[in-house]
Amino acid sequence: ESVARKQRDPAVVVSTAYKDARVMAHWPLDDLGGETAKPNHGLTHAPLRIAGKVARYLPGVGSGSGCGEEQALTASPLASHGGINRAMHLVDGHFETNLALPADFTVALWYWLGERSGASVREGNVVRLPSGQTLTVRQDGNHRSYLSIGDLASASHQRADAWNFAVLVQEKGQIRVYVNGGAEPELETASAESKPAPIRFGEGLEGKLDEIALWNRALDAAEQNLLWRNSGMADKRAKQAAARRRA
Repeated sequence: ESVARKQRDPAVVVSTAYKDARVMAHWPLDDLGGETAKPNHGLTHAPLRIAGKVARYLPGVGSGSGCGEEQALTASPLASHGGINRAMHLVDGHFETNLALPADFTVALWYWLGERSGASVREGNVVRLPSGQTLTVRQDGNHRSYLSIGDLASASHQRADAWNFAVLVQEKGQIRVYVNGGAEPELETASAESKPAPIRFGEGLEGKLDEIALWNRALDAAEQNLLWRNSGMADKRAKQAAARRRA
């Protein structure tokens, strides 16, 4: 500022892939600091409160991890102007908001549990709904992650050292959970009665969350798949799988 003799531009949180998704709320989690996470640029909803310990401004979806095979950070389609996408790492904290949800709604976010060298058996809540129902992610000793709601667990697993896209849809008294743009739900169960409680993200979770978004309607499979493809992760996964096959 002293050299340029003008004030610096304010930090603006922007995630371009969600600009046309008609979201009710979206927090990119690119914030440098503060007690809240700002809404995506152009949205005016309430901020997301940050409780407990989090590490900010770490590599987010599509930008590498900063170590191992993804040491070199890369531009992400989810960041503005072809920049590095950022996320927050939860240690002993969580995020919460008091935004009211209608009877039908959608919650979407990305989660990453850590490098393979840190594999351990642990679990945490990805999201706790106002009804008290929780979407939980569990990691096993082989660094595979599984999602569950109550006693209902998914049959398939995902890599814990990869960014995974979870979409929870509540519609007509049912909850369905989709992963990584899949057309069929990984989990399906009856929804419970909502209570006057906040929506919480990341309770007891050791890992990163990114791009938390809410809709006041049920997203269909095509809309979910578009968000997955817009992230660039589908192409990236295909290239990684091809490289592993060649190796």
